[in-house]
Amino acid sequence: MTANPKSMSYDVLKQLFLDSGADDVGFVELERPALAPQRDTIEALFPAARTLAAFVLRLNRDNLLAPTRILASYETNRVMVELSQVQANVFKALRSSGIRSMLLPAAYPMEMNPPKGKRMDISHKEVALQAGMGIMGNSRLLLHPRWGSTIILGTMLLDCSIEHYDQPLEEEVCIHCNLCIAACPVGAIGKERKFNFQSCLIHNYRETNVGFLDWIDAMVSSPDMEAYRKKFSNPETLSMWQSLTYGTGYKCLNCQPVCPAGSEARSDYEDDPADYIKRIVKPMTERAETIYVLAGSSAEKKVEQNARKKASLVNIPSKKD
Repeated sequence: MTANPKSMSYDVLKQLFLDSGADDVGFVELERPALAPQRDTIEALFPAARTLAAFVLRLNRDNLLAPTRILASYETNRVMVELSQVQANVFKALRSSGIRSMLLPAAYPMEMNPPKGKRMDISHKEVALQAGMGIMGNSRLLLHPRWGSTIILGTMLLDCSIEHYDQPLEEEVCIHCNLCIAACPVGAIGKERKFNFQSCLIHNYRETNVGFLDWIDAMVSSPDMEAYRKKFSNPETLSMWQSLTYGTGYKCLNCQPVCPAGSEARSDYEDDPADYIKRIVKPMTERAETIYVLAGSSAEKKVEQNARKKASLVNIPSKKD
């Protein structure tokens, strides 16, 4: 590290992240014009901020491809813990050199009663885009040039500067195969990067936020266990317990493992697209499972088109609640 505690070598800082467990990392200066919409928030959180570090951890794609969703959830939660450890390692190394930093959660915890509806303080995707960690795909996932969508993003704020910064990628990583569209059980993903966030939220995050409130409502409003079980079956109740105890059980992560973007997966798809679809995509589209939707939504209509999927209607508390 340099003699000036508020300045570091780019190469040294990058190696520090890699040695701390990150698989890739890039850096963005606070003054970057693209960060203007977030700058006030960043400065309010950490007035000393001068550099933003966007780092990446790989997910085990085989876990995401497993026929049971629990293995995909386990992998995601495992890497979330690993991400926190990477931040802790970097923080300790920087602190010993007099450099301050702020560690940001990759997902939860987040604000539950945020101003202007903003649950996350900083957009990890936007910072990662500016740091050259990937480009946005149709799925609204950041696609890394090597590992595609099977990554977790992390961000740290640093009070030091470096001699140069990374820039957004110019190469197109998404190959526009539309497999993420085909694999999405609620039809949330559309062409031209159109995305129905609500449909994804209702199903995939069934055991967080909205789903948890629906669960509480079911318990409070049910006069007895028989009435409650008509709303939440025993397996659904136990699944909610498991999410609360061991980490969120995600109901769908299909768009990540089916995506052949990135140098490590692209050839597998391009060598034989039909075989790739048979091995990777069809097991997900043909999996018998419950899909959580709003009544009358486009997601419910999407589920009705697949005989192997069963729609379960979710109640969303009114805004006044």
